[in-house]
Amino acid sequence: MKTMKTNSYNIPVITSMAILLWAFIIYSSAPYYIKMYQAKSGGETSQEDKCEGVGNEGCIEKVRQQYSSSNKTILGEEYLGDGKFGITFIDRDHAGTFSSKVFTDCNCNIKNSNVQILK
Repeated sequence: MKTMKTNSYNIPVITSMAILLWAFIIYSSAPYYIKMYQAKSGGETSQEDKCEGVGNEGCIEKVRQQYSSSNKTILGEEYLGDGKFGITFIDRDHAGTFSSKVFTDCNCNIKNSNVQILK
């Protein structure tokens, strides 16, 4: 009787190759799905990235928070226009009264400030 030779494949090798193929497919398609998710959820850039321009009079609350958190007490404040505030304050860590001009962006973040000591 003649026996037929059958092809015997190494099952662990085939399984490993299949796993690697699926891993490659998933890994290579991940950036596509991430971009698709970001587009559905409002894009890649945050509101802060889109900020153009200067703050407004409503930014005074955030400016007050910044001064309070840095151990300063505001004595007076004035909106000067174009995202600028004039602030008179005392610093609990340093003697004296200070005056500052604070510049804010459209997210009410302080971008710059000029401080002078008042005599």
